[in-house]
Amino acid sequence: MSRSLPLLLLLLLTAGPALAGSILPGFRAEKIAPAEGFVTSLAFDPAGRLHYSVTEGGIFRLDPSGSHRITTLPTASTGNAVLLGIAFRGAEIIAHYVAPDFTADLVSAVDPETGEERVIAELLCAGGKPCSSEHHGGNPIVAPDGTIYVGIGDYGGGHLAQMPDSPGGKIWRIAPDGTATQYARGFRNPFDLVMHPDGTHLIVSDNGAEGDDEIAIVREGENHGWPLTMGHQPPVEGMTLPAYVFPGTVAPTGVALVRGLLPGTTGLLVGGFVTKALYFFPDVDATPLRPITLFTELPGGFYPILDVVQSPSGEIVFATPAAIWRLVPPPRGDANGDGEVTAEDLEALAHELVDGDGPSVLEIHGGSYPGSWGADVNRDGVIDARDLVAWVLLQNQRQRPVRK
Repeated sequence: MSRSLPLLLLLLLTAGPALAGSILPGFRAEKIAPAEGFVTSLAFDPAGRLHYSVTEGGIFRLDPSGSHRITTLPTASTGNAVLLGIAFRGAEIIAHYVAPDFTADLVSAVDPETGEERVIAELLCAGGKPCSSEHHGGNPIVAPDGTIYVGIGDYGGGHLAQMPDSPGGKIWRIAPDGTATQYARGFRNPFDLVMHPDGTHLIVSDNGAEGDDEIAIVREGENHGWPLTMGHQPPVEGMTLPAYVFPGTVAPTGVALVRGLLPGTTGLLVGGFVTKALYFFPDVDATPLRPITLFTELPGGFYPILDVVQSPSGEIVFATPAAIWRLVPPPRGDANGDGEVTAEDLEALAHELVDGDGPSVLEIHGGSYPGSWGADVNRDGVIDARDLVAWVLLQNQRQRPVRK
């Protein structure tokens, strides 16, 4: 069959133009459900059930029949002083929210069946006096040993990020016994964080003042510079440089490590509040980090992206302020990105092969023919003639009659 490939390519390329997609071709989003409030975060429990939090303090479990309120935490509900995020530690929900009198950031455990709350840590923002409603950070995460990590912003006063005695502008580590210690400092408003796949350090999204939004690789004891420096600003001795600085104002929000979006990879997804975009960093250890924009305002008019998570089964879910969505990658064999696998995809695959033999799937949307990741039919990360053979074999399998 391989000897006939050049002739087949020639015939296909003279048949007419292929269907083109948007950024990135073939990716779609499906609305799962409306939300009962302004969403701040998403979390899957160990059983794979989706939960979400909203600004006014509500925590909900989502199932096919709709949203079911578990509890309402006594949070402030203005500016950034809200219920900021949730995560699971075993069967219990870990929540980060701001006290209604603005005196502290609270981290608590919630029983998902009864709604009963137990405060784990209380981080007083100004010695017990009220502080600003701005820049209180965001989502907590839980390490395998039960340790909680959470970022708190600078309360709108940048100098606090460098003051050892202030909780503001820091990443905090909370031990299983509730002991809270500073993990790193020098942040403006760290919205979310994940543990690096090797378990030794954190990856944090931090919002800059005017642009300078960044992704930071954070290790214990580091100082990440704010307000002395940030983003594209000149470095300061003793301060850790960001791993990636977005070229414009993005306001990065939720981050998630995702497996299998590309074969054999664990990459980083990052939401954008201002850009309404979802960014994918395929290699969290790359120097420098390089993102791919999966979408910006998909057809239908999306709103800001607030959070993104991956389910235990591999499904990618993200939240806009008023709804929960499912990210749908292009199916295997969908080379033109129209969401279906038809004969037109064979033509599209041929166009992609002529556009450049053997390109990485990461580069397929570039060049003179913007193809879909579905063109990587054999899922080896490379687009070459073997994918053409795999496409034909795949179609033969789908069309093979079933014997009774």
